[in-house]
Amino acid sequence: MKYLKYLIALVMVCLFIIPPLLSGNTIQFRSDIWAWFVLLMGAVAFSSLYLKVNLWIKLLTIWLYINCFLSQMPVTSLVSYASYLGALIIYVFCLRLTKDEFKFVLKIFPVLFLLEALVLTLQLTDKSLIAKALDLGKDVNFGTVSNSMMFGSMICVMSFPLILNKKWYVIPIIVISFCFPQLHRSFPPFLIGCAFYTYFKIKTKKWKLIFVAIFLIASVFLIKEKVSELSMRGHRGPIWVRLVQMSNDRPIKGWGLGTLKYLLPLNTEDIADLGIDERPEARWRIGQHEGKGIMWNRAHNDYLQFMFETGWTGLLLLLGLIGWIIYRFSLAIKTEHLILTMAGLIAIGLNMIETFPSTMIQLVPVTVFMLAYFTRLTEVPDERI
Repeated sequence: MKYLKYLIALVMVCLFIIPPLLSGNTIQFRSDIWAWFVLLMGAVAFSSLYLKVNLWIKLLTIWLYINCFLSQMPVTSLVSYASYLGALIIYVFCLRLTKDEFKFVLKIFPVLFLLEALVLTLQLTDKSLIAKALDLGKDVNFGTVSNSMMFGSMICVMSFPLILNKKWYVIPIIVISFCFPQLHRSFPPFLIGCAFYTYFKIKTKKWKLIFVAIFLIASVFLIKEKVSELSMRGHRGPIWVRLVQMSNDRPIKGWGLGTLKYLLPLNTEDIADLGIDERPEARWRIGQHEGKGIMWNRAHNDYLQFMFETGWTGLLLLLGLIGWIIYRFSLAIKTEHLILTMAGLIAIGLNMIETFPSTMIQLVPVTVFMLAYFTRLTEVPDERI
């Protein structure tokens, strides 16, 4: 398609601008139209068997559709599944780009980054007229995301596409940005991605071994600090343990896509830190139920959320996709762009452990684009795969 690169670039821009304009709005479906829409999604799901994508994506596409009918809240799951199909369609379109067209789309990332930086600057200088206008008069924080942690996740996900553009200014910006509260959670994934890239730039085996030893020692201290932080009452650790417990109640099929924000608050009141969660916003109301607890719409860990919503089956399929990426990289010729792209995927994958980039609508196409670019860069004859 001659103009496909322009279409994909336009989608990127729209997903960074449109979400705030729709904030708080809901869409009502007529039941008959909705029924046809569900059938259409099923047709797309099973037609994925004929797409030129890897087996793990095909299996995920079909399993997630079937899983919607096993969900505790089927309509909610089907709405969430429509978003997954949107990401799949973007991925398939991206696979049709040539390497030169990929580079064209990459050029849009500095524009997106500077747009977010402009909105943030306006807010920090208390001149947030444009920011408020984008959100229909509501106060917003950190651009088109709702808090500093999500902003940090955005910087982490977009960092390596910017570096692929040779926009190395992103590195000092990222280091400075992580001085903001909560943004430090996205710094280790970015740093590990940089370490991965550095490893392949070291020429001698001796220095590679020294670098790996330093990296492993630093990782031990980082993991120890993280485990200590996460285990504290009111922090992520106890909630993740509760998510695993709830997932084990429905290990094969999970609770259903999009159900976590409705089911998690009902099961966390006993582990909430009441010293922190006495705030009014910590009170939740779902249907006829209300109380105080952890009012999280997301698990702050994409892997655990995926396991909770789609069961161990869905998680194993996702891990299979990650294994395919590692295997594909091991076979490929290690070019500069491939190493940087793989480093970006590593940063995204690690960022998913403590935040939730896969559920931020403006970051999904960025992630999908990086995966498609990786696929194109690692193309090898069929007999080698």
